[in-house]
Amino acid sequence: MHIHQAHFLVFAEAGKRLENPVWRDTVNVPVGETVDVVMDFTNPVIKGMSLFPLPSAESRR
Repeated sequence: MHIHQAHFLVFAEAGKRLENPVWRDTVNVPVGETVDVVMDFTNPVIKGMSLFPLPSAESRR
């Protein structure tokens, strides 16, 4: 998972609290697993947006 322009605190992985929570902007979430995060949106700084079209399911076959 990657969040643009906002960091988040990763405080648990697979339901287990981390001993030392870490501020990140990217975290790997394995299939079937969970990651618990806290994000602060009280004063976001949004300076731009990038959108990239994903290929359709048909074109990936």
